[in-house]
Amino acid sequence: NLKINKNPSIIDSQIEDKLMPEATVNNEWVSEVFKANFPFDALGAQWRKDEESQIKINVRFSKDNKDWEEWQEMVVDDADQGNEKSESAQTHSFEVSDLAFSSQAQYFQYKVIFEDKIDQAYFESIIFSYINASDNSKIKTLSNLFRPSKAKAVNSPRIISRAEWGANPAYMTWSPEYVRPNKIIIHHTASGNNPPDPAAVMRSIYYYHAVSLGWGDIGYNYLFDQYGNIYEGRAGGNGVVGAHAYGQNYGSIGFSAIGEFSGVNITDATFNALTDLTAFKAYENDFDITWGTIFGHRDFNATACPGTVLYSRKGAIIDTARQKVGTYLERDRNFLNQNNNVLIKSYSQPEIYLLENGTRRHIVDPKTFALLGYSSQTINYVSLIALNEIPGGTKISALVKVQDDPKVFMVKNNPQARYWVTDPALFADFGLDWNSVIPISQSELDAISYAGPLKPVIRGINSAPVYHLSSGKKEHFADMLALEGWGYSSSDIVDLPSSFVDTYPQNPTLYNLARGDGVNVFLLQNGQRCQVPNPAVFGSFGFKWNEITDLNLDRLNALPEGPNLSRIARGSGPTVYLIDNFNKHPFPDPQTLGLWGKTPDQAFLINDQLLTRIPDGFVVTDLARSSE
Repeated sequence: NLKINKNPSIIDSQIEDKLMPEATVNNEWVSEVFKANFPFDALGAQWRKDEESQIKINVRFSKDNKDWEEWQEMVVDDADQGNEKSESAQTHSFEVSDLAFSSQAQYFQYKVIFEDKIDQAYFESIIFSYINASDNSKIKTLSNLFRPSKAKAVNSPRIISRAEWGANPAYMTWSPEYVRPNKIIIHHTASGNNPPDPAAVMRSIYYYHAVSLGWGDIGYNYLFDQYGNIYEGRAGGNGVVGAHAYGQNYGSIGFSAIGEFSGVNITDATFNALTDLTAFKAYENDFDITWGTIFGHRDFNATACPGTVLYSRKGAIIDTARQKVGTYLERDRNFLNQNNNVLIKSYSQPEIYLLENGTRRHIVDPKTFALLGYSSQTINYVSLIALNEIPGGTKISALVKVQDDPKVFMVKNNPQARYWVTDPALFADFGLDWNSVIPISQSELDAISYAGPLKPVIRGINSAPVYHLSSGKKEHFADMLALEGWGYSSSDIVDLPSSFVDTYPQNPTLYNLARGDGVNVFLLQNGQRCQVPNPAVFGSFGFKWNEITDLNLDRLNALPEGPNLSRIARGSGPTVYLIDNFNKHPFPDPQTLGLWGKTPDQAFLINDQLLTRIPDGFVVTDLARSSE
């Protein structure tokens, strides 16, 4: 009677037809005993019922089918809290329980209790999902979870990341959406209180939400255990839309206390962590802490969540968090007064500043940020209020010029150097903004080492790939032949911070072969396009059809036209070769070459590197020549 799904889950095939109250004893119906195919720690359920009646599902667990734990209620949360765009959310077709927890059980049994409006009640299609998240190879001790983040907010409470509590990235199939939040909604997980391994509970909830229920990720934004630890829930950081309260997910932050708080209180440590993060998130997102911004789940949906006792603490949470907000502003001010030459940014605005000698110097754009060697992992986040209290200083830009001198230079650091932007077209190729050019004095300019004219050929420092920049995108040169084919040399390569190179989106690879109309193929040499006249010549040089760059025809035609490629070719030396079947056959003398209707000056002048790649063949004799 069991159907095992890959989730893994169990479907009770006994109730594929509707279970009616008249089939029960005293309005209760007890299932057979089910055996999972491995020991589990958490069990969740989904079922269908009529819209009006009240039905309760209880479950109990056993390790050996002999000794049974007490019955637990499968607490029904708002089934529509997950993906609001899903069919089940829009049709309200399923009841969904929170997880019930045991410890390495392998057997379970459930009981259906009809409580209200029995004359029209029915129950059908129950699916159980069981989860084992206590694999020791995935558990990290709490002492290992508390390590400082390199990218830091000045006042942020410590948050245990998804990687640290063991979130499997393969389970996440939801694409993050962002809306600036203006309220917090408090939940409880309705699971066992004071779990010995909260990280395992996190993994169970994550699997249940992401895989069993098909939401693609955990629903809550942040979760809190009995020790006061805060766990990152839904991936994406501040402002990411969660899946925790139907109709309210956009513009809210979902907090959930691990446990069931209908009859017991949260611990003091949980209360402190919850009010810390409430204060910080309100402060970070610039909304006040009031009865109009802090809610319980039951304020919006038909649910008992977050439990009667926890819900009764809402006023205390508001009052305590409101007091803590003032401490954050004071800490921000102290940080700004005590530090120098550090990067600062507000939580809610995109601008980044260098705090220098009591002023905030605006770093004008992301290109400047990367060129000057700054790292996003060293940004310190402070409130907009505290930031605006710092007087503004001169702007920081990687584009500079001396007043009344038309020359514009691009500056990089590590080591510091300046490149002359010789052509306005380079602004488009590099994606630079004329409005970012700032004036400096001649002495300031002279203090920066001059590195020559800027070329649209770049490479990350300590990195091998070389790229061509065109219209704000990077094109990878397949090799030095491609680089030279496009008219550049190794001396044209500009070494820049890898973080700057990484700002450009990737375009297709550039080869030394190009095609503009899908038919004619050209060999690129020294910035010229030389047509390959036919497939026989193409094959003789050992070219590959999958190593041709398809270009816009106008771009290809903008390259100067060179002579057609010929199988009679020479490099920089005097020897002339016949290229045939990917071999190069030397002509022994001008007389033999003359039999082929050519003089040395008429041989195609080929790149030495390309010629070297072609294997040596036999010496050409005065035999009858083959067709070109």
